[in-house]
Amino acid sequence: MDDIIYIKNLSFDYPDKNKVLNHINLTIKAGEDVAFIGRNGAGKSTLLLNIIGILDGVGEIEIFGIKMKRGNLSEIRRRIGFVFQNPDDQLFMPTIFDDVSFGPLNFGFSKDEIEKKVKNVLKIVGLEGYDFRKPHHLSLGEKKRAAIATILVLEPEVIIFDEPTLALDPGGRKNIIRFIKSIKSTKIIATHDLEMVLELCNRVILMDDGKIVADGNTKEILADGKLMNDTGMDVPSSLSV
Repeated sequence: MDDIIYIKNLSFDYPDKNKVLNHINLTIKAGEDVAFIGRNGAGKSTLLLNIIGILDGVGEIEIFGIKMKRGNLSEIRRRIGFVFQNPDDQLFMPTIFDDVSFGPLNFGFSKDEIEKKVKNVLKIVGLEGYDFRKPHHLSLGEKKRAAIATILVLEPEVIIFDEPTLALDPGGRKNIIRFIKSIKSTKIIATHDLEMVLELCNRVILMDDGKIVADGNTKEILADGKLMNDTGMDVPSSLSV
């Protein structure tokens, strides 16, 4: 498999904080399903926002061999999509159709192509007939699926999910996990949901204090009780590793 994400010596700090990312080195290959785990403040979301070019750290990032810089962001974001933790950050238009069509419209698709793509992707995420529903009228689970639709409509080769099951009820959580599992793109997931990690990802990257402290097989890392406890990631007794 080819390396599609390459990161060398990446550091990042916010103006009012110490270093949030500290010399990160990382590669991700096509077809991998990778989970980033770690306690709050470990640097997971900040790293993902650097990968998509929303934040700009110091170091090297290449996506599909394309160097991360302002002039290349449009091409990178055509091939790698980001699903935010809070779907209200992604759904900002008057209707679901408007939200899902926003990306294709900006990438120059025709009206007929956009209508076909939107209807198809809404069916895929289980929101068929929701075209002209208002986002704020949806349940949280429906909002999360609509947010995923805004990314899927562009058929990206990589999809990044930030806490996709956060705050969902058991039924909504189960539906989101089932749906993410069905997606064929390379998947990168930042989460505290270790049961989901075990179900979806064969590789785990454990972060703590802005650094990668472990990177490898999911079951092996989750089964390392001392490592998990030392990094504030207690594995629940109900989780069979």
